[in-house]
Amino acid sequence: MESERKRTMKLSIKEGASYAVSVGAGNNFVTPYALAFGATNFQVSMLSAIPNLFSSVIQMFTPKLMEKHDRKRIVVSSVFVQAAMWLPILLLSFFHGNISYILILLFTISTAMNAFISPAWRSWISDIIPESIRGKFFGLRSRIVIITQIVSMGIVGLLLDRFRAYNVMIGFAIAFLLAFFGRFVSGVLLTKHYEPHFKMSRERYFSFTQFMRKAPRNNFGRFALFIGLMTMSVYIAAPFFTVYMLKNLGFSYATYTALTVATYIGLTIGMGFWGKVSDEVGNKKVLEISSFFIGAFPLLWLLSGSPLYLGVLKAVNGFFWAGFNLSSFNFIFDAVTRERRGLCAAYTNALTGIGIFLGSSFGGVLTPLKSLAFIFVISGALRILMAALFVKGVREVRLNVKPMSLLYFIRKFP
Repeated sequence: MESERKRTMKLSIKEGASYAVSVGAGNNFVTPYALAFGATNFQVSMLSAIPNLFSSVIQMFTPKLMEKHDRKRIVVSSVFVQAAMWLPILLLSFFHGNISYILILLFTISTAMNAFISPAWRSWISDIIPESIRGKFFGLRSRIVIITQIVSMGIVGLLLDRFRAYNVMIGFAIAFLLAFFGRFVSGVLLTKHYEPHFKMSRERYFSFTQFMRKAPRNNFGRFALFIGLMTMSVYIAAPFFTVYMLKNLGFSYATYTALTVATYIGLTIGMGFWGKVSDEVGNKKVLEISSFFIGAFPLLWLLSGSPLYLGVLKAVNGFFWAGFNLSSFNFIFDAVTRERRGLCAAYTNALTGIGIFLGSSFGGVLTPLKSLAFIFVISGALRILMAALFVKGVREVRLNVKPMSLLYFIRKFP
Protein backbone atom coordinates (compact mmCIF):
# COMPACT_ATOMS: atom_id res chain seq x y z
CA MET A 1 0.00 0.00 0.00
CA GLU A 2 2.85 2.39 0.79
CA SER A 3 4.33 1.90 -2.69
CA GLU A 4 0.90 2.64 -4.21
CA ARG A 5 0.65 5.78 -2.10
CA LYS A 6 4.05 7.07 -3.26
CA ARG A 7 3.30 6.21 -6.89
CA THR A 8 0.02 8.11 -6.69
CA MET A 9 1.71 11.13 -5.13
CA LYS A 10 4.02 11.30 -8.18
CA LEU A 11 1.07 10.82 -10.52
CA SER A 12 -0.84 13.58 -8.72
CA ILE A 13 1.90 16.07 -9.55
CA LYS A 14 1.78 15.09 -13.23
CA GLU A 15 -2.01 15.24 -13.20
CA GLY A 16 -1.89 18.71 -11.66
CA ALA A 17 0.47 19.87 -14.40
CA SER A 18 -1.90 18.54 -17.10
CA TYR A 19 -4.83 20.29 -15.47
CA ALA A 20 -2.72 23.47 -15.34
CA VAL A 21 -2.48 23.43 -19.14
CA SER A 22 -6.28 23.48 -19.26
CA VAL A 23 -6.46 26.40 -16.81
CA GLY A 24 -3.56 28.35 -18.34
CA ALA A 25 -4.69 27.99 -21.95
CA GLY A 26 -8.43 27.91 -21.27
CA ASN A 27 -9.87 29.39 -18.07
CA ASN A 28 -7.51 32.37 -18.00
CA PHE A 29 -8.60 33.46 -21.48
CA VAL A 30 -12.37 33.05 -21.22
CA THR A 31 -12.88 36.69 -20.20
CA PRO A 32 -10.69 38.06 -23.04
CA TYR A 33 -12.64 35.71 -25.34
CA ALA A 34 -15.92 37.25 -24.17
CA LEU A 35 -14.51 40.76 -24.63
CA ALA A 36 -13.48 39.83 -28.18
CA PHE A 37 -17.16 38.98 -28.82
CA GLY A 38 -18.08 42.45 -27.55
CA ALA A 39 -19.25 41.48 -24.06
CA THR A 40 -20.38 44.29 -21.77
CA ASN A 41 -19.06 44.77 -18.23
CA PHE A 42 -22.30 43.28 -16.88
CA GLN A 43 -21.87 40.19 -19.09
CA VAL A 44 -18.29 39.85 -17.86
CA SER A 45 -19.55 39.91 -14.27
CA MET A 46 -22.15 37.24 -15.14
CA LEU A 47 -19.39 35.11 -16.65
CA SER A 48 -18.08 34.91 -13.10
CA ALA A 49 -21.34 35.00 -11.16
CA ILE A 50 -23.54 32.43 -12.91
CA PRO A 51 -21.00 29.57 -13.22
CA ASN A 52 -20.11 29.92 -9.56
CA LEU A 53 -23.74 30.04 -8.44
CA PHE A 54 -24.42 26.71 -10.14
CA SER A 55 -21.13 25.35 -8.82
CA SER A 56 -22.12 26.20 -5.26
CA VAL A 57 -25.32 24.17 -5.67
CA ILE A 58 -24.13 21.14 -7.62
CA GLN A 59 -21.28 20.18 -5.32
CA MET A 60 -23.70 19.74 -2.43
CA PHE A 61 -24.87 16.56 -4.17
CA THR A 62 -21.37 15.06 -4.31
CA PRO A 63 -21.27 13.76 -0.70
CA LYS A 64 -24.59 11.95 -1.24
CA LEU A 65 -23.19 10.37 -4.39
CA MET A 66 -20.11 9.28 -2.41
CA GLU A 67 -22.40 7.05 -0.33
CA LYS A 68 -23.11 4.93 -3.43
CA HIS A 69 -20.05 5.31 -5.66
CA ASP A 70 -16.32 5.40 -5.06
CA ARG A 71 -14.57 8.75 -5.21
CA LYS A 72 -12.34 7.80 -8.12
CA ARG A 73 -15.29 7.03 -10.38
CA ILE A 74 -16.97 10.33 -9.53
CA VAL A 75 -13.83 12.37 -10.19
CA VAL A 76 -12.67 10.64 -13.37
CA SER A 77 -16.07 10.68 -15.13
CA SER A 78 -16.61 14.36 -14.27
CA VAL A 79 -13.14 15.33 -15.50
CA PHE A 80 -13.80 13.83 -18.92
CA VAL A 81 -17.10 15.72 -19.16
CA GLN A 82 -15.32 18.93 -18.22
CA ALA A 83 -12.63 18.28 -20.83
CA ALA A 84 -15.29 17.77 -23.51
CA MET A 85 -16.88 21.16 -22.76
CA TRP A 86 -13.89 22.97 -24.29
CA LEU A 87 -14.90 21.68 -27.75
CA PRO A 88 -18.22 23.59 -28.08
CA ILE A 89 -16.55 26.61 -26.43
CA LEU A 90 -13.88 26.71 -29.15
CA LEU A 91 -16.53 26.22 -31.86
CA LEU A 92 -18.09 29.56 -30.83
CA SER A 93 -15.04 31.26 -32.36
CA PHE A 94 -16.49 30.52 -35.80
CA PHE A 95 -19.68 32.51 -35.08
CA HIS A 96 -20.15 36.27 -35.35
CA GLY A 97 -21.73 38.82 -33.02
CA ASN A 98 -22.03 39.05 -29.25
CA ILE A 99 -22.83 35.49 -28.20
CA SER A 100 -21.55 35.97 -24.65
CA TYR A 101 -24.62 34.37 -23.07
CA ILE A 102 -23.98 31.11 -24.95
CA LEU A 103 -20.40 31.26 -23.71
CA ILE A 104 -21.69 31.82 -20.16
CA LEU A 105 -23.91 28.72 -20.47
CA LEU A 106 -21.10 26.48 -21.72
CA PHE A 107 -18.58 27.82 -19.22
CA THR A 108 -21.16 27.31 -16.45
CA ILE A 109 -21.34 23.59 -17.27
CA SER A 110 -17.54 23.33 -17.33
CA THR A 111 -17.12 25.20 -14.03
CA ALA A 112 -19.94 23.25 -12.37
CA MET A 113 -18.34 19.92 -13.29
CA ASN A 114 -15.04 21.07 -11.79
CA ALA A 115 -16.84 22.09 -8.59
CA PHE A 116 -18.72 18.77 -8.51
CA ILE A 117 -15.35 16.99 -8.43
CA SER A 118 -13.87 19.02 -5.60
CA PRO A 119 -15.37 17.38 -2.45
CA ALA A 120 -14.62 13.86 -3.69
CA TRP A 121 -11.10 14.79 -4.84
CA ARG A 122 -10.24 16.54 -1.57
CA SER A 123 -11.44 13.56 0.44
CA TRP A 124 -9.54 11.18 -1.84
CA ILE A 125 -6.22 13.06 -1.90
CA SER A 126 -6.27 13.70 1.86
CA ASP A 127 -6.29 9.92 2.42
CA ILE A 128 -3.14 9.61 0.33
CA ILE A 129 -0.95 12.47 1.59
CA PRO A 130 0.37 12.05 5.18
CA GLU A 131 -0.58 14.95 7.47
CA SER A 132 3.04 15.71 8.39
CA ILE A 133 4.01 16.63 4.80
CA ARG A 134 0.76 18.04 3.39
CA GLY A 135 2.01 21.62 3.36
CA LYS A 136 5.26 20.62 1.71
CA PHE A 137 3.61 18.29 -0.82
CA PHE A 138 0.86 20.68 -1.87
CA GLY A 139 3.39 23.51 -1.97
CA LEU A 140 5.52 21.47 -4.43
CA ARG A 141 2.50 20.35 -6.46
CA SER A 142 1.15 23.89 -6.62
CA ARG A 143 4.52 25.29 -7.77
CA ILE A 144 4.65 22.81 -10.64
CA VAL A 145 1.01 23.55 -11.49
CA ILE A 146 1.73 27.28 -11.55
CA ILE A 147 4.89 26.97 -13.65
CA THR A 148 2.93 24.91 -16.18
CA GLN A 149 0.19 27.54 -16.20
CA ILE A 150 2.79 30.24 -16.81
CA VAL A 151 4.23 28.39 -19.81
CA SER A 152 0.82 27.62 -21.33
CA MET A 153 -0.38 31.17 -20.74
CA GLY A 154 2.75 32.60 -22.32
CA ILE A 155 2.27 30.46 -25.41
CA VAL A 156 -1.39 31.45 -25.75
CA GLY A 157 -0.70 35.15 -25.12
CA LEU A 158 1.88 35.24 -27.93
CA LEU A 159 -0.45 33.20 -30.13
CA LEU A 160 -3.33 35.66 -29.66
CA ASP A 161 -1.12 38.66 -30.42
CA ARG A 162 0.13 36.88 -33.54
CA PHE A 163 -3.42 36.25 -34.77
CA ARG A 164 -4.80 39.65 -33.65
CA ALA A 165 -4.01 41.35 -36.96
CA TYR A 166 -5.49 38.45 -38.94
CA ASN A 167 -8.28 36.74 -36.97
CA VAL A 168 -7.86 36.54 -33.21
CA MET A 169 -10.72 34.01 -32.97
CA ILE A 170 -8.52 31.38 -34.63
CA GLY A 171 -6.00 31.96 -31.84
CA PHE A 172 -8.71 31.43 -29.23
CA ALA A 173 -9.83 28.21 -30.95
CA ILE A 174 -6.28 26.82 -30.82
CA ALA A 175 -5.98 27.85 -27.16
CA PHE A 176 -9.18 26.04 -26.15
CA LEU A 177 -8.16 22.95 -28.12
CA LEU A 178 -4.98 22.92 -26.02
CA ALA A 179 -7.17 23.28 -22.91
CA PHE A 180 -9.21 20.25 -23.98
CA PHE A 181 -6.12 18.07 -24.39
CA GLY A 182 -4.71 19.22 -21.04
CA ARG A 183 -7.83 18.24 -19.11
CA PHE A 184 -8.22 14.99 -21.07
CA VAL A 185 -4.69 13.90 -20.15
CA SER A 186 -5.46 14.89 -16.55
CA GLY A 187 -8.41 12.48 -16.61
CA VAL A 188 -6.28 9.66 -18.01
CA LEU A 189 -3.72 10.14 -15.22
CA LEU A 190 -6.47 10.10 -12.58
CA THR A 191 -7.53 6.64 -13.79
CA LYS A 192 -4.10 5.40 -12.68
CA HIS A 193 -4.37 6.80 -9.13
CA TYR A 194 -4.63 4.50 -6.12
CA GLU A 195 -7.73 4.95 -3.96
CA PRO A 196 -7.70 3.81 -0.32
CA HIS A 197 -10.86 2.08 0.84
CA PHE A 198 -13.48 4.59 1.89
CA LYS A 199 -17.14 4.32 2.84
CA MET A 200 -19.29 7.39 3.30
CA SER A 201 -21.56 6.75 6.29
CA ARG A 202 -25.11 8.10 6.34
CA GLU A 203 -24.74 8.74 10.06
CA ARG A 204 -21.99 11.28 9.30
CA TYR A 205 -24.23 13.29 6.99
CA PHE A 206 -25.73 16.66 7.91
CA SER A 207 -27.57 19.11 5.66
CA PHE A 208 -26.32 22.49 4.49
CA THR A 209 -29.08 24.10 6.56
CA GLN A 210 -27.84 22.31 9.69
CA PHE A 211 -24.28 23.33 8.86
CA MET A 212 -25.21 27.01 8.45
CA ARG A 213 -27.30 27.03 11.63
CA LYS A 214 -24.34 25.87 13.71
CA ALA A 215 -21.59 27.66 11.75
CA PRO A 216 -21.27 30.81 13.91
CA ARG A 217 -20.86 28.68 17.04
CA ASN A 218 -18.04 26.35 15.96
CA ASN A 219 -14.50 26.88 14.74
CA PHE A 220 -14.80 25.29 11.31
CA GLY A 221 -18.11 27.03 10.67
CA ARG A 222 -16.55 30.43 11.37
CA PHE A 223 -13.69 29.51 9.04
CA ALA A 224 -16.13 28.58 6.24
CA LEU A 225 -18.13 31.81 6.74
CA PHE A 226 -14.93 33.84 6.59
CA ILE A 227 -13.89 32.18 3.32
CA GLY A 228 -17.31 32.85 1.79
CA LEU A 229 -17.44 36.49 2.86
CA MET A 230 -13.83 37.16 1.86
CA THR A 231 -14.52 35.60 -1.55
CA MET A 232 -17.59 37.83 -1.95
CA SER A 233 -15.46 40.90 -1.16
CA VAL A 234 -12.77 39.81 -3.63
CA TYR A 235 -15.19 39.19 -6.51
CA ILE A 236 -16.79 42.60 -6.35
CA ALA A 237 -13.67 43.68 -8.25
CA ALA A 238 -12.05 40.45 -9.51
CA PRO A 239 -13.91 40.12 -12.84
CA PHE A 240 -12.97 43.67 -13.82
CA PHE A 241 -9.17 43.61 -13.56
CA THR A 242 -9.07 42.02 -17.03
CA VAL A 243 -11.52 44.65 -18.34
CA TYR A 244 -9.39 47.38 -16.77
CA MET A 245 -6.22 46.10 -18.44
CA LEU A 246 -7.63 45.38 -21.90
CA LYS A 247 -10.17 48.22 -22.23
CA ASN A 248 -9.29 51.05 -19.81
CA LEU A 249 -5.49 50.81 -20.08
CA GLY A 250 -5.50 49.45 -23.65
CA PHE A 251 -2.93 46.70 -23.01
CA SER A 252 -2.19 44.13 -25.72
CA TYR A 253 -2.84 40.40 -25.16
CA ALA A 254 0.92 39.95 -24.69
CA THR A 255 1.03 42.61 -21.94
CA TYR A 256 -2.10 41.17 -20.31
CA THR A 257 -0.51 37.71 -20.37
CA ALA A 258 2.79 39.01 -18.98
CA LEU A 259 0.99 40.69 -16.06
CA THR A 260 -1.02 37.54 -15.36
CA VAL A 261 2.19 35.53 -15.49
CA ALA A 262 3.64 37.92 -12.89
CA THR A 263 0.86 36.79 -10.54
CA TYR A 264 1.78 33.16 -11.14
CA ILE A 265 5.46 33.87 -10.51
CA GLY A 266 4.46 35.28 -7.14
CA LEU A 267 2.26 32.23 -6.55
CA THR A 268 5.14 29.90 -7.41
CA ILE A 269 7.50 31.55 -4.93
CA GLY A 270 4.73 31.79 -2.37
CA MET A 271 3.68 28.14 -2.56
CA GLY A 272 7.19 26.98 -1.73
CA PHE A 273 7.50 29.48 1.11
CA TRP A 274 4.06 29.13 2.68
CA GLY A 275 4.01 25.35 2.29
CA LYS A 276 6.98 25.00 4.64
CA VAL A 277 5.78 27.76 6.94
CA SER A 278 2.25 26.37 7.38
CA ASP A 279 3.65 22.97 8.41
CA GLU A 280 5.48 24.72 11.27
CA VAL A 281 3.33 27.69 12.37
CA GLY A 282 -0.08 26.33 11.36
CA ASN A 283 -2.60 27.39 8.73
CA LYS A 284 -4.43 29.96 10.82
CA LYS A 285 -1.44 32.27 11.13
CA VAL A 286 -0.71 32.09 7.40
CA LEU A 287 -4.37 32.81 6.67
CA GLU A 288 -4.31 35.82 8.96
CA ILE A 289 -1.20 37.41 7.46
CA SER A 290 -2.14 36.82 3.83
CA SER A 291 -5.72 38.12 4.24
CA PHE A 292 -4.65 41.64 5.18
CA PHE A 293 -2.18 41.93 2.30
CA ILE A 294 -4.84 40.69 -0.15
CA GLY A 295 -7.12 43.44 1.14
CA ALA A 296 -4.73 46.20 0.13
CA PHE A 297 -4.29 44.90 -3.44
CA PRO A 298 -7.23 46.63 -5.24
CA LEU A 299 -6.38 49.97 -3.61
CA LEU A 300 -2.79 49.81 -4.87
CA TRP A 301 -4.01 49.36 -8.46
CA LEU A 302 -5.16 52.98 -8.44
CA LEU A 303 -1.67 54.43 -7.89
CA SER A 304 -0.31 53.79 -11.39
CA GLY A 305 -1.19 52.25 -14.75
CA SER A 306 2.43 51.45 -15.58
CA PRO A 307 2.86 47.82 -16.76
CA LEU A 308 6.10 47.57 -14.73
CA TYR A 309 4.40 48.80 -11.55
CA LEU A 310 1.40 46.53 -12.06
CA GLY A 311 3.69 43.57 -12.81
CA VAL A 312 5.49 43.98 -9.47
CA LEU A 313 2.17 44.52 -7.69
CA LYS A 314 0.65 41.38 -9.20
CA ALA A 315 3.72 39.31 -8.28
CA VAL A 316 3.50 40.45 -4.63
CA ASN A 317 -0.23 39.82 -4.67
CA GLY A 318 0.35 36.33 -6.04
CA PHE A 319 2.82 35.62 -3.24
CA PHE A 320 0.20 36.36 -0.56
CA TRP A 321 -2.61 34.66 -2.47
CA ALA A 322 -0.45 31.53 -2.38
CA GLY A 323 -0.49 31.71 1.41
CA PHE A 324 -4.25 32.27 1.52
CA ASN A 325 -5.10 29.47 -0.92
CA LEU A 326 -2.73 26.92 0.59
CA SER A 327 -3.69 27.59 4.21
CA SER A 328 -7.44 27.59 3.52
CA PHE A 329 -7.08 24.37 1.49
CA ASN A 330 -5.11 22.58 4.22
CA PHE A 331 -7.25 23.91 7.07
CA ILE A 332 -10.10 21.63 5.98
CA PHE A 333 -7.82 18.58 6.23
CA ASP A 334 -6.71 19.56 9.73
CA ALA A 335 -10.07 20.62 11.18
CA VAL A 336 -12.41 17.90 9.89
CA THR A 337 -12.53 14.14 10.42
CA ARG A 338 -11.82 11.86 7.46
CA GLU A 339 -15.46 10.82 7.07
CA ARG A 340 -16.72 14.41 6.88
CA ARG A 341 -13.99 16.04 4.78
CA GLY A 342 -15.89 15.66 1.52
CA LEU A 343 -19.07 17.04 3.06
CA CYS A 344 -17.38 19.99 4.76
CA ALA A 345 -15.36 20.73 1.62
CA ALA A 346 -18.61 20.77 -0.37
CA TYR A 347 -20.28 23.22 2.01
CA THR A 348 -17.21 25.45 2.18
CA ASN A 349 -17.00 25.44 -1.62
CA ALA A 350 -20.72 26.21 -1.75
CA LEU A 351 -20.19 29.30 0.40
CA THR A 352 -17.30 30.25 -1.88
CA GLY A 353 -19.52 29.89 -4.95
CA ILE A 354 -22.31 31.92 -3.36
CA GLY A 355 -19.72 34.55 -2.40
CA ILE A 356 -18.47 34.76 -5.99
CA PHE A 357 -22.05 35.06 -7.29
CA LEU A 358 -23.01 37.80 -4.85
CA GLY A 359 -19.75 39.73 -5.27
CA SER A 360 -19.70 39.50 -9.08
CA SER A 361 -23.39 40.40 -9.32
CA PHE A 362 -22.95 43.41 -7.06
CA GLY A 363 -19.94 44.55 -9.06
CA GLY A 364 -21.85 44.00 -12.30
CA VAL A 365 -24.73 46.16 -11.10
CA LEU A 366 -22.34 48.90 -9.96
CA THR A 367 -20.24 49.14 -13.14
CA PRO A 368 -22.81 51.08 -15.20
CA LEU A 369 -23.22 53.51 -12.28
CA LYS A 370 -19.70 53.88 -10.88
CA SER A 371 -16.13 53.84 -12.16
CA LEU A 372 -13.94 50.76 -11.85
CA ALA A 373 -11.78 52.75 -9.41
CA PHE A 374 -14.77 53.08 -7.07
CA ILE A 375 -15.42 49.33 -7.30
CA PHE A 376 -11.76 48.58 -6.50
CA VAL A 377 -11.97 50.76 -3.38
CA ILE A 378 -15.18 49.07 -2.18
CA SER A 379 -13.65 45.61 -2.72
CA GLY A 380 -10.41 46.49 -0.91
CA ALA A 381 -12.20 48.03 2.08
CA LEU A 382 -14.50 45.01 2.47
CA ARG A 383 -11.57 42.56 2.20
CA ILE A 384 -9.74 44.30 5.05
CA LEU A 385 -12.94 44.42 7.12
CA MET A 386 -13.60 40.69 6.64
CA ALA A 387 -10.02 39.84 7.57
CA ALA A 388 -10.26 41.90 10.75
CA LEU A 389 -13.64 40.48 11.80
CA PHE A 390 -13.33 36.81 11.01
CA VAL A 391 -9.70 35.66 11.12
CA LYS A 392 -9.55 36.60 14.79
CA GLY A 393 -12.51 34.29 15.40
CA VAL A 394 -10.79 31.21 13.97
CA ARG A 395 -8.41 29.20 16.15
CA GLU A 396 -5.53 26.98 15.07
CA VAL A 397 -6.34 23.26 15.28
CA ARG A 398 -2.81 21.91 14.95
CA LEU A 399 -0.80 21.12 18.06
CA ASN A 400 2.79 22.19 18.78
CA VAL A 401 2.96 25.00 16.21
CA LYS A 402 5.81 27.52 16.29
CA PRO A 403 5.30 31.26 16.88
CA MET A 404 5.39 33.42 13.73
CA SER A 405 7.82 36.29 14.39
CA LEU A 406 9.28 38.78 11.90
CA LEU A 407 12.70 37.13 12.32
CA TYR A 408 11.17 33.74 11.53
CA PHE A 409 9.58 35.21 8.41
CA ILE A 410 12.88 36.69 7.19
CA ARG A 411 14.79 33.46 7.79
CA LYS A 412 12.24 31.37 5.90
CA PHE A 413 11.87 33.74 2.98
CA PRO A 414 13.40 32.24 -0.20
